[in-house]
Amino acid sequence: MAIIKPPFEIVGSIRGVSFYKQYGSDKVIMRTKGGATKQKIKTSPKFANLRLHQTEWGLYQIWFGKMVGVRNTCL
Repeated sequence: MAIIKPPFEIVGSIRGVSFYKQYGSDKVIMRTKGGATKQKIKTSPKFANLRLHQTEWGLYQIWFGKMVGVRNTCL
């Protein structure tokens, strides 16, 4: 990770490289974009635990949304 010092104030992204200011710092930080693709998350055995947590979280969101709806109709 590179840090760019003034007078070159760059914030945003250019061709897969992101520039941003970190909270509590006046420095501009540069990083390349990356991470797992959507297809890899859906099919790779390495992401099985992540898929399980996503399913649990999604079910919680559905349940919570219904509970808020019931509460709003009672008021």
